[in-house]
Amino acid sequence: MVLDECVPYPSPYEYVKSSASLDHPLARRCWTPGKTGRAVFGIVRAHLSDLREESAKALLENGLPGICSGGLSGR
Repeated sequence: MVLDECVPYPSPYEYVKSSASLDHPLARRCWTPGKTGRAVFGIVRAHLSDLREESAKALLENGLPGICSGGLSGR
């Protein structure tokens, strides 16, 4: 899985959005399409539904082989 920041709940909206946006470039840097022998999963981030949707879309655009659901239980 790609490294991510586990944002405490509750956190201000802008902080959560900023934190989640840092993870997507990391996912792009970690994954090389077509390379065999490893799989990199992105983590759908944020505990707010609109930010979770943005996070999932950004990860799917990277072509990762899988995604995990995060951001639901951070403290």
